[in-house]
Amino acid sequence: MKTASKQLYFVWQGIQQQQICRGTIHAENHQQALLLLRKQGITVYKLKKQSLWRQGHWRKTGKIKAENITTLLVQLAHLLSAGIDLITALSMLAKQHQKSVMATMLSTVINALQNGLSLSQSLNTYPQYFDPLSCQLIAAGEQSGKLDTMLHYAAKQRRDYAQLKSNIISACLYPSMLVITAITITSVLLIVVIPKFAIMFTESNITLPYLTKVIITLSQWTRAYGSYAIILGLALLLAIYLAKKYSTYGNLYLDFLLLKLPVFGKLIEKAILTRCLQTFSMAFSAGISLPKVLTICSQVADNKVFYWAYQQLHLKTQQGLGLAASMTEVNLFPTLMVEMTAGGEQSGKLCQMLEQLSQYYHDDIQRFIKRLNYLLEPIIMLILGVLIGILLLAMYLPIFKLGMVVS
Repeated sequence: MKTASKQLYFVWQGIQQQQICRGTIHAENHQQALLLLRKQGITVYKLKKQSLWRQGHWRKTGKIKAENITTLLVQLAHLLSAGIDLITALSMLAKQHQKSVMATMLSTVINALQNGLSLSQSLNTYPQYFDPLSCQLIAAGEQSGKLDTMLHYAAKQRRDYAQLKSNIISACLYPSMLVITAITITSVLLIVVIPKFAIMFTESNITLPYLTKVIITLSQWTRAYGSYAIILGLALLLAIYLAKKYSTYGNLYLDFLLLKLPVFGKLIEKAILTRCLQTFSMAFSAGISLPKVLTICSQVADNKVFYWAYQQLHLKTQQGLGLAASMTEVNLFPTLMVEMTAGGEQSGKLCQMLEQLSQYYHDDIQRFIKRLNYLLEPIIMLILGVLIGILLLAMYLPIFKLGMVVS
């Protein structure tokens, strides 16, 4: 299974049109960077891989965020709609941009355009900023003469994805914060508060209730082995990170487990399907061929299980099988999606059917998030209250017993 290659940052100096020039470029390796620069008509005499952090580039110029790229696409679309040619429009945006890293990137794109590359080919050299769907939509716009329209489409799909991602993070963030708060309060009680009560009970020489003995034993275990548990947890997180970053099968297995999570697994699956359906509908309606659309869907899924599924769809449709029949054979997609795809193929309205389905999943996610926040908050607060109540009750039961003995 092919994974995305890590992009490196190169600083170059060279000669272009009998002038000395310099700039930056992102590439997978030294050879690719050299090839990309030569395609732009640049004779390179110095090319050096450099760390953004070591040279202070991020601190001085600021990082290009996803919303910056979306705004750039919208601005470029408006300028083109106003009748301004592409290179002039990009030059205007480069001059007015406050982030010099953005201005440098735009200057590199302008140089590429002046040396015969298309806009989509130029933007493809920055895959960390421009996703495959945006580049394909821009390429379709260049071929059809509707570049400004396709730039608006690309910006829209980026905004939709950002909103969907924000909603998913919000749905997971609040319950996570409540759980972390519950664990923190419980840990403080077990490590700091309960040992002081235990010393007092030992000095009083009274018979402790069973619940109090259990809580004191739990406190002693936490104090003795809590650090080992933290180290083990950190080691597990590190192992997960390394498996996801460097192991193809580890990454696939982790993404599979992610989809099987209780409650959140279905939410993640629907978010992936929404993203892929929006991508399919937008790309296919823009005139991009089915094999390319399926390849783009596999790239934007951001999950190795669905990456494999869309690669299988690509393979089966290339062999002459219909899209709905391919989905049935892959046996990963929901029945509703398969049925609507089959209906769309039969009626010749596949894009409309999948767009309606993506909207259905999008609305379903919004309803799910609202229900989740509505239900989880009282449940977690109840669990937290019961947990703290048991700890406090276990400590005060001996005090009540001691008071009765004294009286």
